[in-house]
Amino acid sequence: MPARPRRRDGADSLAASAGHETAGRLLLAAVESFAERGFHATTTRDIAGRAGMSPAALYIHYRTKEELLHQISVYGHERVARILGDAVAGPGTAAERLAVAVSAFARWHAEHHTRARVVQYELAALGEEHYAEIQRLRRRTAELVRGVIADGVAAGQFRVADVRGTARALLSLCIDVARWYDPAGSDTPRELALLYAGLALRMVGADEDATTRAVDRAAEAMDASDGGDAPAGRTDAATPSASTGGAGVDPVDANPPGRSANDGTGDPAPR
Repeated sequence: MPARPRRRDGADSLAASAGHETAGRLLLAAVESFAERGFHATTTRDIAGRAGMSPAALYIHYRTKEELLHQISVYGHERVARILGDAVAGPGTAAERLAVAVSAFARWHAEHHTRARVVQYELAALGEEHYAEIQRLRRRTAELVRGVIADGVAAGQFRVADVRGTARALLSLCIDVARWYDPAGSDTPRELALLYAGLALRMVGADEDATTRAVDRAAEAMDASDGGDAPAGRTDAATPSASTGGAGVDPVDANPPGRSANDGTGDPAPR
């Protein structure tokens, strides 16, 4: 029988979102199964076995594996929208708010890279109604980043010719962390987050003094926050990935072949 999901000290907010201990275990098992095998190659038997249950036990809580993917997707997208929303609504200059937002966004994708891979790269497997729901959340995420960049341009702090394209590039840069991040590597999530905050500010043309102050502010914000789902400061262990081998979707303007929904930025997606 496959190994059960790793237990963590403290509560896991993804598991808690299920509202039931058994359903939460199934969510965590589904995350690891989808990340390791990909959604389509994963069976409900795989998920149940990883959770230490029978397939019949799974159907008490979830009718299909798509329901599991939907709940994981909603949880992840709501989580990152809240992270970004808190950052851009916080105090400070546009440069400081952008640095806090980018560092928090990148950090989440590093600390929780296994679930983030599923959240960001398995969208094509969602049913039409669920896919449209996630697209609305993705548009909100893009709007938040565009808004703080536009604030910086209006204040004369940023030099950006294409706000929409720059926001897309920043989001894509952070989301891609989930695809390659290895906790055994040389960079901690915190170090990576601060690096990306500095890169973001240089991308928008902030001056060096403003960049330094803003990155310092981002570091202070991270020190004051647990930053993750649970437990604070822990990262997902490395999981072999089958969900990012080129069969996923654009990490921001998500529109898999055959879909006609709007993209993740609010523009009509190509057919």
